[in-house]
Amino acid sequence: MPPKLLVVHDEPGVRQLITNTINEHGMPAAHAKFPLEMHSEIRAHKPTHVIIDWQLTDHVTYDLSRIRWPNEAMRRYVMEGRSEQQALQFMRDANTSEPNARQFHQLATQAEVKMPVTGISVAREVLERHPKVKVAIYSYAMEEDLLKNPQYKELQEKYSNRLTNITAHQNGLTAYLQAVKEHKPVKAAKAIPAEKTNIAHWKTFKELKRKFDRLYAKTPYDLDELLEGKPQAIAKYNRIKGVVWSLAARRIAAAAGGTPKQKKELRNLLVNARGRTDFTKHAQTAASIYGSPRIAIKQLSKADRKLSPYDSRVGQFLAKPEIFSRPDHNLYVMHVAQLLNLNVIIQELKDLQKGTQKSVE
Repeated sequence: MPPKLLVVHDEPGVRQLITNTINEHGMPAAHAKFPLEMHSEIRAHKPTHVIIDWQLTDHVTYDLSRIRWPNEAMRRYVMEGRSEQQALQFMRDANTSEPNARQFHQLATQAEVKMPVTGISVAREVLERHPKVKVAIYSYAMEEDLLKNPQYKELQEKYSNRLTNITAHQNGLTAYLQAVKEHKPVKAAKAIPAEKTNIAHWKTFKELKRKFDRLYAKTPYDLDELLEGKPQAIAKYNRIKGVVWSLAARRIAAAAGGTPKQKKELRNLLVNARGRTDFTKHAQTAASIYGSPRIAIKQLSKADRKLSPYDSRVGQFLAKPEIFSRPDHNLYVMHVAQLLNLNVIIQELKDLQKGTQKSVE
């Protein structure tokens, strides 16, 4: 009986990539977006292995005691005759017909409590609550920081036979799945050697940092205002976001190589992939750019190999606490996210190539 896998990841594109790769290896896969969904999926599908993203989105809960009521009358108006959950729902759903709608929305925001979630804490839950399940923490070009993490080291010592880590590059996921399928011991991913993350990549990253600093200096936005959905902050952020997305597409097209026309068309394809999930269509476009799925896979895989060490530098930079709290942190995340899109397109191209071969036969 083949192993069953569960993927816990909050990025739709990455979930799709991992799930497709698992299915390619002939194994069933379920997925969950948040840790809360994970336990119900484990009970329903009884997986043998769980792949958990190291950097999950923070979980939001609510605590009404955090609300600073403007006066006692408003508190009574909202709370009397309602449970805490009903009161919260009332404030969040207040429409324009309610005279204090805007104020209610702000009060509901005050009740939000963001609970930091990491792949390590979620892995600990799985290992403790489900003794037969094996866990792999999935890191995207940031395994060096994961391996140095004291909590990961502690967990690794306690559950050495059930916990490992896998990386997005250097065929890490493929090697892991092959070992799982053949019921062989899984080798943990190692950090990228220093010679791979060479001075050329570091120089490129420093140039990127200078460019982002200039962009942010020209159009600064307030992170709190952005999270609150204020139009001015959103407009500023979107202006920068468009530039960053184009820069990321340009670097991938340059690394993939080909004629100037092919580079331009690939750059346009990646720019247009923003916010869209029709990766099958993107794969078909990539195949037409290079003449066939086989050549497209070859060129895009070349870009992936070239840029993985560079993205490792970005990942190490992002992991620093003082950087993680900066308003322009998302710019770096988005820059790296382009390579995730590239991986999904490569996977779809492989499926397309298989379909073409079958139709020829």
